[in-house]
Amino acid sequence: MDDWSRISEPADDWSSISEPVANPWEAYGVPRDPMSENALTRAGRGANIALTRGGYGLKGLFSDLSPEEKAKLSVGEEYMKNAGFAPEVGNFGVELAEYAGGPATKGLIGLGARTAQAVGTGYALHPQDREFNAAMAGTGQLGGEALGGILGKALRGPVATPEARSLIEQGIEPTFGQALGKPYKWIEDMSSSLPLIRPSALEAQQRGMETFTKASLEKIVDDLNRGVEEAGATLSAEGRTTVPQVRVNVDIEPGAKGLKTVKSAVNDAYSRIVENSSGEMTPDFQKGIEGVRELATSLPKERKDQIDNIISDIYNRFKSGKRTGGEQLKMLDTKLRQVVDKYGKMGGDEGFVGDAAQELRSQLHTMIGSQDPGAELALKNANSAWFKVKRMEKAMNSSVGDELATPASLLQALRQKNLAQFSTGDMPMQEFARQGQNVLGGKLPNSFSAERIGLQDVAAGGLVGLPIAAGIYGAGKAFYSPAMQRKLVEMTIKEPGLRRLLASDIAKSAAPGFGSFGSAFSDQR
Repeated sequence: MDDWSRISEPADDWSSISEPVANPWEAYGVPRDPMSENALTRAGRGANIALTRGGYGLKGLFSDLSPEEKAKLSVGEEYMKNAGFAPEVGNFGVELAEYAGGPATKGLIGLGARTAQAVGTGYALHPQDREFNAAMAGTGQLGGEALGGILGKALRGPVATPEARSLIEQGIEPTFGQALGKPYKWIEDMSSSLPLIRPSALEAQQRGMETFTKASLEKIVDDLNRGVEEAGATLSAEGRTTVPQVRVNVDIEPGAKGLKTVKSAVNDAYSRIVENSSGEMTPDFQKGIEGVRELATSLPKERKDQIDNIISDIYNRFKSGKRTGGEQLKMLDTKLRQVVDKYGKMGGDEGFVGDAAQELRSQLHTMIGSQDPGAELALKNANSAWFKVKRMEKAMNSSVGDELATPASLLQALRQKNLAQFSTGDMPMQEFARQGQNVLGGKLPNSFSAERIGLQDVAAGGLVGLPIAAGIYGAGKAFYSPAMQRKLVEMTIKEPGLRRLLASDIAKSAAPGFGSFGSAFSDQR
């Protein structure tokens, strides 16, 4: 026989079973279970709740709401919590219509005014928590418009800053982050301090400084060649003898070898200009020579005699009443340059000898130019190139290990030469260096330390997981490789296609609409 004793008899006391409790929305004719209605009906009720809230919000600006009105608002909130997603759709649709003033006023008012408009709408139409909803609406407007702008830029593609584009066109290779400017450059600078990534980032930045130095030197040669061509064209148009074409074609490396090559090129330009000229002793030339002799009278006998010998050699090459040919002038110019190169960097009395030779050489060039219009224009151009060479030489001396110029060191070299002209921004190469400073920065990364840091990072990563550390290091090397960086930077200056431009413009134009969407969305709680 089965044992049914474990089954208890039903209790006779039914008092413990309570009657179903009425939900507050039933008083307004809504079914006890909102989910028993179809989605369209629930969406309509959500829209009605939003309209009621807005109406009571406006009324509450001028008078207090009655207890019945406050109760109705509370019931609406309770219904929204229990009726699923459908009423949220209807509620959001009304909210979106309420904030539609943003797109409607585009072109009439700016972002600040549209944000204020959203804040006012949020405050006016939400009687239960005006300050909070006003703040959320303003935040939503700003966030939505920012999203529209970001989307427009994303569709357009990455775009280099105007300064970066200018430098790229002149042969400089910034990194991807440097080309895009802030805040991308800031993010990349931060990555330069991250383990495993920093060595690759530093190497890429080092390459940028190398190309800056190389481009600066190439710029000097290009300006020299361009000046020669312009001088020739000017004289030819005036019907005068054109200056010989002293074009320079050289291969330039970014370090000390490149500087030496450019200095040699400018000196060669001087020699060829002088060689194709002629001149005779003039009172002004003689006055300049004697002025140098007079300044040397206070020097020790050895240095004074050295300068006297140089001056005697100059006089010996000029015969009374006769012009001295280009070959003799070239030999004299070369000797003076050799003295400048030997003594110019020395201090004290020896340095004065170099300065004296440089002044005599300048006087020689002035004499030649005064008697030959073609040579005058060409020499003026060569003098400009020589000035830039000396500034680059000064800038590159600040980097002992790498022998590179940074934009900051070039700016400093220009400033030391002529503070007054520098303060007005009129120094040669100043604008170029300023652009480099804004794009590349002023620091000179050390490639050797970058490699050492990379190995240290991988070794340190081995303590927690060598494969992962090596993988991150390899990914950094790949991203910052010359080929990858050139490809990425090329994208920043490449014009997008018509479809991308159209999509970008649509997204930018729709930014106020994104803002209204953001305001309405921020009100959904």
